[in-house]
Amino acid sequence: MLTPTDSAFIRFFKTTELVALLGSHLTTHDLAQLVQVSHQLYDSTLPHFWRILNVQSSNRPERLLDSPAALQSLGENAHLVHYLKTRAVFTAFYVARVLATQKELMAATSSGFDGSDALNIPPWLPDITIFQNEVYLPLAPMVSLLRLNCSMEWKAHEFNQNAYKDFSAQDHLLHVCWMIMFTPSLTHLTLRDLPTPSPVFLRLLIRSVSKLTSLRNLELRSDVQEFTALSTVSMLFSCLPSSIYSLGLAFNIHDDFLDNESSLLQVEPTDKDWEESPFIKREGPLSHLVRLKLPVLSTGYRTTAIGAMLKQCPKLATFSIPTLASPFTGQAVGAIIQQYCPSISWAIIRDAQIYTGNCVLDVLESVPYPQLEMLIKDSKYTDPGPSRMDAILQNHLPTWRLVKFSGFCKVSGPTIQTMLTGCPRLEELDLKSKVPGDAYVMLEDVAVADWVCHKLRFLRMAIGQDIEDQTSGDAAVVQEREAQFQDLARQIGSLHHLKSLILAAVTVDTFGDTALGEFAFSGLVTLQDPATGREGHLSFLSKLHELKDVRGNLIRRTLSQRGALGKVEVEFISEHWPEMKKNRGCELVPRAMRESTAKMTFPVFLEWLDGQRPLIKLRLAADYKRYVL
Repeated sequence: MLTPTDSAFIRFFKTTELVALLGSHLTTHDLAQLVQVSHQLYDSTLPHFWRILNVQSSNRPERLLDSPAALQSLGENAHLVHYLKTRAVFTAFYVARVLATQKELMAATSSGFDGSDALNIPPWLPDITIFQNEVYLPLAPMVSLLRLNCSMEWKAHEFNQNAYKDFSAQDHLLHVCWMIMFTPSLTHLTLRDLPTPSPVFLRLLIRSVSKLTSLRNLELRSDVQEFTALSTVSMLFSCLPSSIYSLGLAFNIHDDFLDNESSLLQVEPTDKDWEESPFIKREGPLSHLVRLKLPVLSTGYRTTAIGAMLKQCPKLATFSIPTLASPFTGQAVGAIIQQYCPSISWAIIRDAQIYTGNCVLDVLESVPYPQLEMLIKDSKYTDPGPSRMDAILQNHLPTWRLVKFSGFCKVSGPTIQTMLTGCPRLEELDLKSKVPGDAYVMLEDVAVADWVCHKLRFLRMAIGQDIEDQTSGDAAVVQEREAQFQDLARQIGSLHHLKSLILAAVTVDTFGDTALGEFAFSGLVTLQDPATGREGHLSFLSKLHELKDVRGNLIRRTLSQRGALGKVEVEFISEHWPEMKKNRGCELVPRAMRESTAKMTFPVFLEWLDGQRPLIKLRLAADYKRYVL
C-alpha cells in the first residue's frame, strides 16, 4: 500500500487533502493505472484545448506574449490550432517569430541539416526582430488553421517602440499575406479594420486568396475613405476560388472608369512582388456563392460593372443591393438577376441614395415570387411611394420571414394588415420610420382579422387612431374603442414566441396628418377593475412567457393619470413575463421623469417591484413629442 509520504503519490495528487485521504487505500498498481489514464486524458483533450485560440480581448495578447511558458506551449501546439481570432499586436509578433524560426531552419540546412520543413521566404516580406533582450523561443506555423479572424488596426502604444521602430502597418499587412500563404487550408478569412493598403498588398492579397482552394467565407472591412478602386475589386472577384460561399466587402471604393486593369494591378520591375506569378483567374462561375455584399461606390454601380459580377453567381441567395449609377440601371440589373440569379431570397438595401429608390424597386420586382424571405432597408433609403413596395410585399406573403424597414419607408396600412394576417412564416416585423405617417395601420383594421404570424419574435409598428375617436366622450364611441383595444390585445397575446414588442400610437387628424399620439394604449398594459370601472386588457398577454422587451407610448406621461400601471399590473408582469427578469433595456418611468420626481414620494408598487425583480425595467411612457421608436 502507498503511504502519504511516497514522493510519486505526492507528485501525482499534489493536493494535500487528497494525499491524506487516499494514501492508505491505493496500491502502486493503482497509482500506475491513474497515471496512465491521466496521460490518455491529456493526449485526448490537448487538441480540443488548442483548437480555438481567441486572443482578441484587450489584455489576452499581452498575457500570452509576456509568458515564456505560454509561448513555448504555443510553439509546441501551433499545428493544432484551427481557429484564430486576434489583433495586430499578436499576429505581428507571431509572424515575426515564425519568420525567425524559418531562418534558423535555413541556417541549419546550409550546415547540412534537412530543411524540408522550412517555408519559402519571399523577397517582399519585411524583416523584423522583435525579441531583443529576450530568450529565443521558436514558433511553428499554424499549418492546420482553418479560420482566421484578425483586426488589422495598428495601435502604436501596444508595441515595443524599440523593437518596432522600423515596422509599420503596411509591413504588417504583408506579414499577414505571408501567413495566409502558409495556411492553404483556410476556409474562413476575415480581415477587419484594414488601413489604406499599398498596391503590393492588394496584389498579394488577390494572389493569396486565389490559391485558397477550400475558402468558403471571405470578409474584408475597412473604414478608410477610399480603400481601393472598382477595377481592383473586379479583379479580386475574377480570382476568387470556386469554393467561395460567402463574400462580404465592407469598404468604400472609387470608380476608376477603366475597362482594363487598374494601375494598382500593374507590376513594375521595381516592385517588391515583381517575381510573383501573375494573377490566376478562375475558370467558370462561382457555383457555390450564396451571399454577396459589394463595397460602397458613392457614384453608383454601372450595369457593366455589377452585371459582370452577378453573371458569375448562379446560386446567389442573399444580395445586398448597392447604390446604382442611374435611374435606368435598376431595370437592367433586374433583368440580369432574373436570368442569372433566380434564387435570391434575402434582399438587403443599404447605402442607397434618394434617387435610386425606383432602381431598388426594379431589382426587387425582378425576383420571382413568392420567394423573398427577408427585406431590410437602412436609414438612408427613401421610398418614391408606397404602391410599388406594397405590391412587392404582398407578392411574397407566403415566404416572408423577416421584414425590417428604417428611415423614410412608406408602407400602407392595408399592406401591414395583410402581412399580419397572411404571413404564417413571419418571425420579425420591424417598421421603424422617422415620420409616423409613412408606415402605420389603423386600429380598427389591425384588430379585426385574425393574425396568422404566430412565429413572430419581434414586432415594431405604429397604430393609428382618429383624433375624433380619441377625444370623443360619446359612450358608444368609447365602448367601440375599448372593444378594438381588447381585440388588439387578444391578437398580440396569441404571439406566444414574442420577445420584443414596440408599439407607437399615431394620431390621425381630419386632414390625414399624423403625429405620435398623446393618448396612447393605456388599456393594453392595465388590468380590468370592475370596482372602479377601469378598462384593461393586460390579461390577454399572460401567455407571452418569452417577452423580454416592451416599449412605446403605451401609457401616459404621469403616474397619477388614469391608465397608468399599479401594483396589480407589476405583480402580473413579474409573474407572467419571467424573461423580463433578465432584461435591462426598458424603464417603467422615463429617466427625465425620475429626475423630476426625485423629491417626491415614489409609488409603493415601484419600490416593491424594485425589491422583488431588480432587473425589470419597463419603458412604457414614450415622449409623444418625438418619434422615438
